[in-house]
Amino acid sequence: MTKFHANPTETDMTASITREQFLGALLGLDSYWGRKVAESLASLPGTPAEEWAACRRGDVLLAAAAQVGVDRRTIALAACAAARPALGCMSAKENQPRLAIEAAEAWARREKGATLRRARMAAGRSARFGGSGPHAIFAAASAAAHAARAAFAAAGAPHAAFAASCAADALAYGAYDHLVSVRRQTLAASADVVRQHIPWSVVEAALAKRRSA
Repeated sequence: MTKFHANPTETDMTASITREQFLGALLGLDSYWGRKVAESLASLPGTPAEEWAACRRGDVLLAAAAQVGVDRRTIALAACAAARPALGCMSAKENQPRLAIEAAEAWARREKGATLRRARMAAGRSARFGGSGPHAIFAAASAAAHAARAAFAAAGAPHAAFAASCAADALAYGAYDHLVSVRRQTLAASADVVRQHIPWSVVEAALAKRRSA
């Protein structure tokens, strides 16, 4: 059983969470992400913190973070970081996906002049840009679009990490087993990226706030 505080300034407000309570908070996920959580997070042994640390899918971590109510700006930054590797598919002139990610990051960091409207518009341009391209370009543009959309719809964040893995898959050559390995490696790398932005302590705080509401 893990002890945690609702936030660092409320040291007198403690709560405890069990594995069952953590997984119970994820029951509202749709059927697709609910299944992925069951396969990649709920199936892991240990405490909630140990499950979070061991999960090897960034998309699953983003889905869980959005479901338990982690701050949307934090989720947007994590989604953008998970999507950024996919920009390697693009030439210097193919900048709509990059601009979409930058628009969402600017909003998440509260930069002057950054708005949700700009992030939304940039997400749309990235999605349209990739619509007629090769699969790798389409997947990379989709990753950027979903990352930007996370600014105004956190539930879309996991799609950013998954689409980035599809972009890496599309660039890979070889047998099916090799392509599966590439996707798994990309998702595992994105899990590490997501944890840098959303450590277990942030998830704990979101759960504490939710339980005390």
